[in-house]
Amino acid sequence: MQEPKLYFKPVTRKSFFKMFPPETRGIYFQTPDGKIEQVAALGEEVVCDLCNGDIFTEEKKFGYILIIDGHVCDTYCADCYKRSSLNKNNQ
Repeated sequence: MQEPKLYFKPVTRKSFFKMFPPETRGIYFQTPDGKIEQVAALGEEVVCDLCNGDIFTEEKKFGYILIIDGHVCDTYCADCYKRSSLNKNNQ
């Protein structure tokens, strides 16, 4: 079995929203009858998947997206990126 290709990509607020425009961002769930419902509109809110802190602040201009086999899986703030065991630069 082949190991998944995993890497982090640094992103700025501008580059993040170019990939994921605010009007398209939300949290969706499938109901028991198969319908997809939006339960939260995220808009310009971008939080870290580990600590739930804001990723882009005045002090922190960069965030990191975790890409596995070509798919964006998680979004990390700079602090969590530095601490992540998945970060090869941290090992």
